[in-house]
Amino acid sequence: MEKKTIGSFIAALRKANGMTQRNLAEMLNVSDKTVSRWERDESAPDLSLIPVIAEIFGVTSDELLRGERKLQNDITEKTDIKKEKQLLRIAESSKTKFTVKSIISVGISFIGIIAAMIANFGFTSGTVGFFISCVFIAASVICETAFTILAFSTAKTYDYEEETANICKKHFFKTACYTFYIIAVLFASTLPIIMWTEGKGYFGVALEDWLIPGLAFAAVTALICFILNIFITNSAIKKEIFKISGNEAEKTRRITSLTLRSLVALLAAVFVTYSAQFAIHEVLTPLFFAEGTVFESYDDFKEFMETDMPDTSYTEMTMYATATMPNYEDVPTDDEITYYDNYGNEISEEEALTEYVYDDDGHLLCKYIYRNQSVYSIKYNDDSKDRLPITVYTYEQFYEGRGAVETFDTLFIAAYVAEITLTVVIYIMKRKKIK
Repeated sequence: MEKKTIGSFIAALRKANGMTQRNLAEMLNVSDKTVSRWERDESAPDLSLIPVIAEIFGVTSDELLRGERKLQNDITEKTDIKKEKQLLRIAESSKTKFTVKSIISVGISFIGIIAAMIANFGFTSGTVGFFISCVFIAASVICETAFTILAFSTAKTYDYEEETANICKKHFFKTACYTFYIIAVLFASTLPIIMWTEGKGYFGVALEDWLIPGLAFAAVTALICFILNIFITNSAIKKEIFKISGNEAEKTRRITSLTLRSLVALLAAVFVTYSAQFAIHEVLTPLFFAEGTVFESYDDFKEFMETDMPDTSYTEMTMYATATMPNYEDVPTDDEITYYDNYGNEISEEEALTEYVYDDDGHLLCKYIYRNQSVYSIKYNDDSKDRLPITVYTYEQFYEGRGAVETFDTLFIAAYVAEITLTVVIYIMKRKKIK
């Protein structure tokens, strides 16, 4: 007669419950090799583990130590109940582990963004920062892909009930999709670095030149991912990656149809708004917002233009974009300048700086010496024969106007992001309400 031992009894119970040695080892926080030694009777479980093992398999501690069951019929029913509970615990543990791994994948992408910031702002190398972020983002995509494949593969090794298996697959699928969406949004937020640094050598990108366009790119990507999520989810349901009830499927189709109609209307409104803004932008230039100096007579205009004032473009530009060009000199050198005419002959400064204003018929209206180097632009009145009044814009006024234009652009992008966010929030609220 075969001798009954704890090891053989544990092996029989484990196989009856559809568990592997690794599954049991993970539940007991021991190695699978330890479980193997138990089952070969090379060693025995610690006394502290006996009640835990007994609870897992639905037997008593006495039965476990004896190596046999007493009332087989009653125990079989209890074992089935314990098995179901244990499988639910394993399922919840698998879901939690996958969620944690997905958070790690997103964290890798965040580290890439931080590295890009350090390279851009710390070492003024936006291009290098962008490619560093690409490396981290690629790593996060690879990790999440591996985690997802492993999760679905592991789920097949457990003898789940259909409902439990469906819940796990649904969780794995949705968590993976949302993780990839977040990674895509983070990648989109870095695009302004490579776009704005093109042709600028190793100069970085100013914070305002990255932040505002980055939010816009991220918002557009989030909207695209939101639309894709609807189609991908429906496709997953059709391919039975996970199943939903007929009632839930009908409700899902309803909310999907409503959301898609709303998105079409939203996209049309955004397109019209953006097109109008783009067309108006030909007018809404920095000079549109700048408060220029208006001259009603040529005498006043000539006096202003012949006033010897330094070129403030360097100072204004440095104040405006210090983060972009931290090594840019504030003021040019005062080296003596030699002037030449169109034929290469040396001429005087007065001859070189002399400007002329003519009417449409070619008659001379004004002659002045352009000594005021603080002037950015001159606007003549082309509707008047004498081209008066004349509006002069200095560099200081130009950069004030440029700031107003960027404020306008920021408000437009903020409204755009708000519309997308509102659409997503409404969709989630309606989805929960319908369920």
